[in-house]
Amino acid sequence: GNHPWPSSLSLISDLAQTSCKYYCMLKYNTRMRPGFYSLKQCRHMYFDVDGTLVLSDHLHLRAFQQLCRTYGCEHTIDESFFASHISGRENKDISLKLFPSWSLEKRNSFSDEKETLFRDMCSSQSTDGGILEVPGARAFLSLLKERNISVTAVTNAPRENGVLMLGATGFLSDFFEDGKRVVYGSECKRAKPFPDPYVTAMALTNLVTSEEADLLLAGNQDDSAALQEKTQNGMAFEDSPSGIRAAVAAGLYVVGLTTGHSEETLRAAGAHAVASDYHDLMSLFE
Repeated sequence: GNHPWPSSLSLISDLAQTSCKYYCMLKYNTRMRPGFYSLKQCRHMYFDVDGTLVLSDHLHLRAFQQLCRTYGCEHTIDESFFASHISGRENKDISLKLFPSWSLEKRNSFSDEKETLFRDMCSSQSTDGGILEVPGARAFLSLLKERNISVTAVTNAPRENGVLMLGATGFLSDFFEDGKRVVYGSECKRAKPFPDPYVTAMALTNLVTSEEADLLLAGNQDDSAALQEKTQNGMAFEDSPSGIRAAVAAGLYVVGLTTGHSEETLRAAGAHAVASDYHDLMSLFE
């Protein structure tokens, strides 16, 4: 659909994303600006966890590096490889990339071992080296609560990891007030980059009906103008190309956070707007 971009915004990106239903995107500098098109109509916000609410990629990277050295992985697991082949992806896809000749059972065992090591690292790290919140996340969630905007976490992380990370940063109560505000991609039929986790969250928060959810999962949202209008009442926050593609496929407006990927990478994946952290986003409410 068309969006009433504010006339005061002078900088419009010349990038057109054919994978998105939106035909233009704002290119922000250091601050998001008032007048963000979805602010008044948005009643539901959906948050990825790793890299979006919490900064934990450094521990994931360290865990993969340690185990890949142990098992003799042919790839060099550096920050570039992590960003391209690990960030935002499901464990079964990551382990297949790392060890394509292994059996499924052995790859699953590797994934379990890596997640256990990651959780051990989270528990043993000092404040400086452990899990931290993305700057401004706590204040932003508090503000959304004041505005009666619902929040749901949507993550590809295993349940144990999600509970650990949200608990370590004090976010757990934000998503468990009614006991059901975290969606795990591994527990859906398909994880991100498929839209299933976001569509599940949208149905959970009554943004869409079960019938409309089926349309979204089938990729038929363009057949219903009414459904497109409803999905504009939701906004997703993501840090990875995989997560952004999932949210876009679910029909949501997507804000990309540059905590692990460049603005260009996030926009190429379909992000409609980009921010460095939640201090940028707070300006939307000024």
